[in-house]
Amino acid sequence: NFRREDYEEVRSHLTELGKIPLKEIEFDLGDGRKISSPYPAVPETPERITGFTLKTGEGF
Repeated sequence: NFRREDYEEVRSHLTELGKIPLKEIEFDLGDGRKISSPYPAVPETPERITGFTLKTGEGF
């Protein structure tokens, strides 16, 4: 059984090998605040993510 951590480790290695390309993703944090950074992405990954709210105590 793969755990979430195992998938993340495989993804990390594939990104380092260039098998998963990086894409500039913009996060709209609300109140006019935006950040962007390169992230590993597949073709279906949107270029802009909105409604990104992380509440206290909430995890991934």
